[in-house]
Amino acid sequence: MEKYLVLSDIDGTLLRGSSGIHPGVKKAAQTFMDNGGLLALCTGRSHVSTAWVAKELNIQIPCVIFSGAAIYDFAGKKFVWSCPMENHILKSIQKVYDFYPDIRIQIYT
Repeated sequence: MEKYLVLSDIDGTLLRGSSGIHPGVKKAAQTFMDNGGLLALCTGRSHVSTAWVAKELNIQIPCVIFSGAAIYDFAGKKFVWSCPMENHILKSIQKVYDFYPDIRIQIYT
């Protein structure tokens, strides 16, 4: 088999609701990887909330997390790459919050 890389989202793709990962999805993922395929997760989630999915699917290569702001190696438990916000961006976010004090802002750091 040629090497194929599949980047998969988690929510709504691997997970449907709160029932976890369907056994058929786990089996298909494992068969794909057993035959030389490379499977990685590509999600807006953090490494903390993605770790259990990576473990259940036996992901062995780095994954895209934080909506592309970082690449995390779950097997090695380390960040391979990240692109943090610069201070001037954080100052702009503060201005938005000052203008709209009732909004909620979520920032991955």
